Amino acid sequence: MKFSRTIAVIGLVPAATAFTAPSVSHARGSSLAMAESSIYSADIAKALDNELSYVPGKADTDFARKYGHLAGEKVKTVGEAFQDFTDALGTPINALYKGTITDLVGSLHLTVVTARFQRDPVFSLGLVTVLDLLLKNFPEQDTAKRIKSAMIESAGMVESEVDAEAAEVATWAQGKTR
Repeated sequence: MKFSRTIAVIGLVPAATAFTAPSVSHARGSSLAMAESSIYSADIAKALDNELSYVPGKADTDFARKYGHLAGEKVKTVGEAFQDFTDALGTPINALYKGTITDLVGSLHLTVVTARFQRDPVFSLGLVTVLDLLLKNFPEQDTAKRIKSAMIESAGMVESEVDAEAAEVATWAQGKTR
């Protein structure tokens, strides 16, 4: 009886270790070997020095020289743009259009807040065309006009200027094929 019990216990020992974590000593050894290597230690030290001495907007790059003066400036968030849009609109949006309008408000905001953005007549024509196309079948046309106005206003633009620029390009392009 004692013999069969001993055999059963010995048979269960490998099964008991099946659920334990493997030893990680070999992984530690390889990490230490990499850290002690002269190849990695110099690069890591240099990378840490670069990170510790980093000053926003002061990098030695063309981008930093052009836009470095904007480092630390307050940038309107997407949430603030949505709030501005909602406040300017003042009415709920038809459920069928809500997702599309939400995407447009967010995308337009992210487009105009980048330092490199400069509105031009072609951008204005594109914006007006997209809004007119998406809102032409909106059930309440007076609300559609308010959506367009609120969207342009939430992006910090003046609707009459955007419309005038768009009309200028559309008039110029009328009848041209090349």
